[in-house]
Amino acid sequence: MRYLRKLALLVVIVLIMSLCSVPAFATDTGMQIQVSGGNGITINPGQYPNLGSADDAPEEAAKTIISKGKLIGQTITAVCALVCLVFFFINITKLSTSGAMSFQRRQAITGLLWSGVSLALFGGAWTVITFFWNFLTQ
Repeated sequence: MRYLRKLALLVVIVLIMSLCSVPAFATDTGMQIQVSGGNGITINPGQYPNLGSADDAPEEAAKTIISKGKLIGQTITAVCALVCLVFFFINITKLSTSGAMSFQRRQAITGLLWSGVSLALFGGAWTVITFFWNFLTQ
C-alpha cells in the first residue's frame, strides 16, 4: 500500500512540475532606451513583429492551444508509463528475491499487479491521446 502512495505522490509531482513550467521567449526587437540628463528618458520602439491580421487570430490561437495540449498530454502519459515500467521491474526483482517468505512474495505480486495495470492504462492513454490529438489537427 505504501508503494501505491509513493507512486501516486510521484505522479502528482510530475503533473505539478509539468503544469508549472512555462517557457518564456524574448526576441531582440531593436528597442533602444536612452537616458540623458536634460531630456529624461527616450524610448525608441524599434521594429515590432508582424502579428498577422485580426481575422486569423482565433484560428492561430486554437492551433497553438491544440499543439501545446497535445505535447503536454503525450509527455505526461509517457513519463507516467515510464515510471510504472520502472516500478514493474522493481517488483519483478522483489519477487525473485522473496524466496520462501510468503509475505514478501504476496507483497511483490500485489506490486506487480498494480504496476502492470498502471502501465497498461498509461500506455493505452498515451495511444488514445496521440490518436485523438492527431485526429483533431487533421
